[in-house]
Amino acid sequence: MNQSKPRPRHLDQPTRRPTRRGATTPGQRQRRLSFLVLLLAISLAAAGVGLLTHGPTAAPGTLLDMAGNQVQPDPDTTTTELEADHTPNAGQRFKVPAVDLNVPLGSTEVVNDIIAPPGFQSAYWISNLGVGLDMAESGTVFVATHSLRNGGVAPGNYLIDVANQRSSVRAGDKIVVGALTYTVDQTRIIPKPDLATANQLWESVPARLVVLTCLQNPQNQPSRDNLVITASLDQN
Repeated sequence: MNQSKPRPRHLDQPTRRPTRRGATTPGQRQRRLSFLVLLLAISLAAAGVGLLTHGPTAAPGTLLDMAGNQVQPDPDTTTTELEADHTPNAGQRFKVPAVDLNVPLGSTEVVNDIIAPPGFQSAYWISNLGVGLDMAESGTVFVATHSLRNGGVAPGNYLIDVANQRSSVRAGDKIVVGALTYTVDQTRIIPKPDLATANQLWESVPARLVVLTCLQNPQNQPSRDNLVITASLDQN
């Protein structure tokens, strides 16, 4: 059975700057973070996609949603090809029990100042933004995941209440990232153009988790807002 064509949004003519690793001065970190925040505000808009077809078979490299349905980019956008070091499944799980979400935890990274989760069946730890999972007590762990429209199902769809334009996750809910358990402190809806100036979101806060996805809308139009979930690491 065919459904309406997908409508994703991808970056057109993205600005490129080499990702810098290693030690940086405070000024360098601030400049780099400001630029990354701007690109996050744009590139996370790529979550606005939908179903193309149903079917058990798909060509190698085809993007699939959690139900195994094919998704494809908008024909009027340019897909940015990244050579990111990423994996859809790092052998750990991302779980939000309150909304019955339990998916593989993959990893991706910022490449040329672009964050683009490579799939629609996993949540992705951003390995070169914030801190690693093994250093969670010392800083912020960032996780990004897609949501879909046109009937598609990605991890982000579990986190959003489209009809009421809010988070389906509440303060006090638990989020499990690998072996770590966090308790949700706050959920916010941030318009995409404002994400870059949400300065407190990008500060290095010990024992904090930030989860980002797109908030889809009842009009089934490209997402205009991001859902941002912040949580605190449970202390054993």
